[in-house]
Amino acid sequence: MLLGLGGTKIVVVRFFIYILGILWGYLIFLISAKVSKKISLQLLPLLLYLVFMVPGEQWSSHHIFSVFCGTLAALCLCWYVESGGRPGKLISCGLAVGAAIWFTQSRGFFLLGAANLFLGLHYFIQTKQSGSRPIPLIRSLFILNLSVAGAMLPLLIYFGLNSAVGDMIYCTFIWVFTRYKKVNTVPYFYDAQDVFIKNFKALAQGNYLGGIYSIIKALLVGYLGPAALLSATAIFIGRLRRAKYTLQDSLILILILFGLGSYGTVFAYPCRFNIIVSSCIAYLTVPFIVEETYRWRWPSWNLSLGKMASLSLYLVLSFSLGKMVYVALLPHFDPNVSIKRYTHGAYLSYNSPSSFNSSAAPQKASPQKKKLAEKNNILTFIEENTQPDEPIFVYYYSPNIYFLSGHKNPTYLNSYAFYNTPEQLARVIDDLERQKVRLVIRDSFVEQQVLGSKYHYRGVSREVALYNPIENYVRKNYTEVSRIGSYRIFMRKTVDSH
Repeated sequence: MLLGLGGTKIVVVRFFIYILGILWGYLIFLISAKVSKKISLQLLPLLLYLVFMVPGEQWSSHHIFSVFCGTLAALCLCWYVESGGRPGKLISCGLAVGAAIWFTQSRGFFLLGAANLFLGLHYFIQTKQSGSRPIPLIRSLFILNLSVAGAMLPLLIYFGLNSAVGDMIYCTFIWVFTRYKKVNTVPYFYDAQDVFIKNFKALAQGNYLGGIYSIIKALLVGYLGPAALLSATAIFIGRLRRAKYTLQDSLILILILFGLGSYGTVFAYPCRFNIIVSSCIAYLTVPFIVEETYRWRWPSWNLSLGKMASLSLYLVLSFSLGKMVYVALLPHFDPNVSIKRYTHGAYLSYNSPSSFNSSAAPQKASPQKKKLAEKNNILTFIEENTQPDEPIFVYYYSPNIYFLSGHKNPTYLNSYAFYNTPEQLARVIDDLERQKVRLVIRDSFVEQQVLGSKYHYRGVSREVALYNPIENYVRKNYTEVSRIGSYRIFMRKTVDSH
């Protein structure tokens, strides 16, 4: 919806994502400047953000938008505490949390719980220690939740007008942690296991620098966020038992709770992308941890654990950042090098000399170019065989074809990945039958993700994957007319063909 305000061209999307990334980095720096007074530590969360998030600058995801809103909400709550309880700051926090709910409902509600829990704990600790006049709890909770409700009101009105409030509640509170979790349960950080195996092999072959660097970076991506939250929580509790509750303690408590809230959706799907995005708020606790560990000194070494840890972290992250700059600049100096961008990053591609010789045979197409060619051919087929206002049906997991082609989805679901209920699938089939949709496009989701993956959809049998209700309906009522790459195209059978 937001991208639609400026048009649907890829330039607009890229521009929006870059601007969002700059703003996000600025928010991170503003918060880290409140946590520590040392500039080197203030820059540490921003450095983490740059190294881990910038390689995914093309990621346009509701997860990114929701964590951005969560970061903004945490900053507003920090301002609220610093101001002594000004309602305007808390209203801003509530609106930001409401926006997070718009983008990712489950994470947004976790963040809402974090904000409410902070207000309760903040009031309880202040009252118990009697160190300062506590902000009235009931008033604070009322303002926060009323602001969130105000931000969500347009969303509720929209779902209400479309008779979909029940579906929204089901998807937000029930589906994520029941059917989705049951069908698509994967190990934590599962998509890094192959990285570890690959780089341990590289170590065995003598590639020590590259192998060690990749392993350390993968470990930081997967485990720095939760380790930081656990460490910050332990240090915070220790500080609270030793000394009076201070303003800095309240800011750290905000970051811990919001970091945990952001991390809540990882338990539903702990992939690399979700872990990186969800950890961005957790990274804000790292300066606090490093600063506190400066206080611990080994009796014989005169070196703190914090200094050793922070030095190692800076070296690894600086090497990462340097590699990113190298990758970005190399194509400008070497004409035989280009950058090919994929979903999870950018990779160098060295062109062969024949690619600059017009009389030579065409260079073998990259996987990315093949995918683009497939999609372009599909869009051409749709344009040539349908009317502009005619609905088409695409399954299992390629709803972007609706967007790219401009054709409407005749059903109320945009994807089908074996975590839908039988009632939902029956409703989809009823929609197809009622509208007599002529054109159906089937992607290779079953072959690649269900039957071809060792991690995904392990609870789905081969029989269910190949003979589910939608597959059976298409097989009975449609005829395959073409194959374009990994896509199969079907046209509805005529009455005489039955």
